[in-house]
Amino acid sequence: MGFYTEARTKEGRLIGSKSFQVWNPNVEHFYKSLGLENPYGQYSGDKGDISFTAEQLLDAYKYIENIEFYSEPIIEKLDPFVGMLTIAGGVQKLDSKAEKERTLEFLDICAAVALKEESVILNMG
Repeated sequence: MGFYTEARTKEGRLIGSKSFQVWNPNVEHFYKSLGLENPYGQYSGDKGDISFTAEQLLDAYKYIENIEFYSEPIIEKLDPFVGMLTIAGGVQKLDSKAEKERTLEFLDICAAVALKEESVILNMG
């Protein structure tokens, strides 16, 4: 369970990946930055392959730069089963600064490749 994104060139070469645990609400910022529906509260992103241009990825980067990341799960937005497991396992704190930095790094790499190759394909799983 969780949200896993792989970035590939049009030829299929893997250039990076980014993941969020199922209880991590920062997936909302990542998906919204790319113009996608917020999947938080579901079990996975399951959007398939989506092609993004350098401009779209740079816009996503700017969006993430200007947003404050969450530092803990939002239990009431989770699927009841996931919420129960999250509480039972002890609500985990998130390093919001590190999470944001990793997300920016991923988008930066994707945008750089897209500038050279016109686009990058993200598999939103």
